[in-house]
Amino acid sequence: MTQPTKKRGNRRGTGPASRFSQLLNAELRAEVARQRISLRMLEEMTGISRARLSTTINQDASPLTTNELDQICEALSINLVDIFRIAEAAYKKEAEL
Repeated sequence: MTQPTKKRGNRRGTGPASRFSQLLNAELRAEVARQRISLRMLEEMTGISRARLSTTINQDASPLTTNELDQICEALSINLVDIFRIAEAAYKKEAEL
């Protein structure tokens, strides 16, 4: 009997964040700084580990999942759509250069 192969594409194997994800992360970093919230505090507010928050938001080493992004926006009391609009505007501006 053969062993089933592991599915690929889990969160750890997705690779670095895309440019759009990086722009989302930049806006989240700015909002965290504006609100003077530490990663430890954000971890407590969201339930997302500090290591995961650092890997995604600060290091752009992995993209956020939609659930994580929603949890972070809710914890920061910011509108998810607004974050996407800001990132989209920055993305379009970069494309024009």
